[in-house]
Amino acid sequence: MSKYRRIRRSTRSVDDLVRAMGMDGISKSRVGRLCGEIDERVGAFLACPIEDDWPYVWLDATYVKARRDGHIV
Repeated sequence: MSKYRRIRRSTRSVDDLVRAMGMDGISKSRVGRLCGEIDERVGAFLACPIEDDWPYVWLDATYVKARRDGHIV
């Protein structure tokens, strides 16, 4: 069993993505090959141990609309 959850992909959703990127479309067999390659790379990435310290910054924000002089600011 895979260590990560496989995301279901449809040929149509991949085709829509490819078209949004400016290409003409994609065949079902090409979708299968691409998704297989992606699954392998993601699996390899997730299997790599984290051995060193990795600094990070945690950010959080709240966006609130307010009215000033009848305008939303």
